[in-house]
Amino acid sequence: MEIKSLPVIDKKNYQYEASRCLACYDPPCVEACPASVPIPRFIRALNSGNIDYAADLVRGVNPMISICGEVCPAEDYCMDACTRNALDKPVEIRRLHKFATDYGAVPNEEIPYETNLDKRVAIVGGGPAGLTCAAFLWKSGVGVTVYEIAKNLGGVPSNEIPEFRLAADKMEADVGAIRKLGIEWKLGENIEHPSALLKDYDAVFLSTGLPEGKGLNIPGEGNERVYSALEFLRKAKHSPDGIYVGDKVVVIGGGNVSLDVASTAHRLGAEEVHLVYRRGVKEIKIWESELREAMNAGVIIHYLCFPKEFIIENNELKGLRCGRNELSDELDSSNRRKPIPLDDSYDFLLPCDTAIVSIGLKSESITDRFVPENIKEYKSKEKGIFIGGDLITGEGTVVEAVRQGKEAAGVIVEYLKGGKW
Repeated sequence: MEIKSLPVIDKKNYQYEASRCLACYDPPCVEACPASVPIPRFIRALNSGNIDYAADLVRGVNPMISICGEVCPAEDYCMDACTRNALDKPVEIRRLHKFATDYGAVPNEEIPYETNLDKRVAIVGGGPAGLTCAAFLWKSGVGVTVYEIAKNLGGVPSNEIPEFRLAADKMEADVGAIRKLGIEWKLGENIEHPSALLKDYDAVFLSTGLPEGKGLNIPGEGNERVYSALEFLRKAKHSPDGIYVGDKVVVIGGGNVSLDVASTAHRLGAEEVHLVYRRGVKEIKIWESELREAMNAGVIIHYLCFPKEFIIENNELKGLRCGRNELSDELDSSNRRKPIPLDDSYDFLLPCDTAIVSIGLKSESITDRFVPENIKEYKSKEKGIFIGGDLITGEGTVVEAVRQGKEAAGVIVEYLKGGKW
């Protein structure tokens, strides 16, 4: 499969690309954007040469403007809905967004709204959903305190998304702008009992994300050379000299995070990187940008395979024994064909020095206590405690987290004004 490079939009050609926008009366791109970015409006501003105003339009609805300009899978959202698809090809919306972000002026300071609700909200979790909720609550006149277990803000984009996909200066542009708001920050604090915060706050918003990796529960998984995806990405980003990959790496998984892991392993010096995925090529759920990076890195994908056992000799990882699957005609809850294991005669060995398990994330401690079966309006099982982000949707995108943070802020404000639970 050939993955072509993407077009570059710069000061020489941005107005041409902006001129391709049809300025639809009822734009489907805005409907498809989780953050509800006013796409035709900011593109018209670019077409007229007003880059600062274009950036301001996007920033007004999306405090993660720089991050989304880099990592938003626009081909699955706004660009997929673009009316020009019926004519030739979609407008390069994300790249125009990125251009506005890169070249548009940033206001010196945010001016809060004049309203003051005389209410206080605690936010547990300083990732995209929590930071977005905090920003919109503050703009609504609410006193906000953010509690974050890490020493830094930003969540997954800050700690796990590799530098080659999201540069540190883009991350800091958004976090830095929010940090300047009148919000109280409590970093390095682990809130084990969110309910206790209701003694000092009128409401609590839980957005802790999914900090725990799911395990395979197969022999050898406890070896020190078998990493979880989050552990591997954190170490690779913050202390790459302290992580060993060796010559051959195996990644188990089939999502965007697993491709990030595979590309990162290659950049850390692995000569061979193999990805083991239990379904077929039609079932894998990945973004074009992620696949492009992985294929450029020479990652080898083994479809219809699953891990059976890590081979350990003298406490050293030597390889991964894999089985093979076939797909049944029966569909599972994800509307994909179910994989069925074949007999042991189809097994094979993938030699490896390091293995990374990337089959999903979880947060059982928070989920069990607070997330109801059918969450409505971001309300948890306990009055006054709201919940959002990946905790209720599973692993999602940054722009989806922005949407949830905005919506949750609106719901919380209505509750603080005396709305019913």
